[in-house]
Amino acid sequence: MGKIIDSHAHIGGSWMGKVKNPYSPERMKEIMQSFGIDYACISTWDVLNDIERGNADVCALAKRDPFYIPFVVVCPVHEQDSVEAIKRYVGGEGFKGIKMHPTANYYRVDSLKMMEPVMNLAAEYDVPLLFHGEEDGYGSPYQFAALAEAFPECKIIVAHMCHGLWLDAIEVCRSHENIWLDTAECSPHNFKMERAIRLCGPDKIIFGTDTPVTDIGAHLAIFDNMNTYFPGTLTDEGLEKILHGNIEKLLKMA
Repeated sequence: MGKIIDSHAHIGGSWMGKVKNPYSPERMKEIMQSFGIDYACISTWDVLNDIERGNADVCALAKRDPFYIPFVVVCPVHEQDSVEAIKRYVGGEGFKGIKMHPTANYYRVDSLKMMEPVMNLAAEYDVPLLFHGEEDGYGSPYQFAALAEAFPECKIIVAHMCHGLWLDAIEVCRSHENIWLDTAECSPHNFKMERAIRLCGPDKIIFGTDTPVTDIGAHLAIFDNMNTYFPGTLTDEGLEKILHGNIEKLLKMA
């Protein structure tokens, strides 16, 4: 398949305090590399109990292993903490992006005044924001549309295509230049991916798996098999953009 960057992966002791993480970072890297993944963008799973420690763990890992590309987790409910974390890790430590989980932290992404400090810093440092997307009142498609319109200079990646609201997520992505969709947890649904590629274009789709909570192989298989189910949907150039080119451009890696 060529070069692959997993744009959405996690480290931490457990899945948000619910399920123990079965893999060390070293073992997770081994698994990823067995599937041909060259780099992985990581953030901490500790979004509920200890964001500060989780960010420090990500920083330490990225310093000792360049396979991992660090994203800082922030919660805008705590404005000063968020501002300080972004300045420290993005400005000082060279983190490449910002990860946010509105559903877990109970805030609306269209609470624009609350979001403003984080969004302004993302624009200042020119780094993308990776959001958990959901079918709820916190991070659903048209809430992301409002956010994108309020901060057009920001690069917003909506994870999971907002699950059950994937049709709306596709419509929002195709109508907003500064919104991208990631593929995490969408792997069993080739009709979702086909529609996203066809309507948004391969330039707006970013490969991510949500590792270690999902099956990397299943995520890759959908692209291997896309043209079998939907002939002509995916060119070699389009596949390269999805698997690494788009995230490289957003992270200014190329």
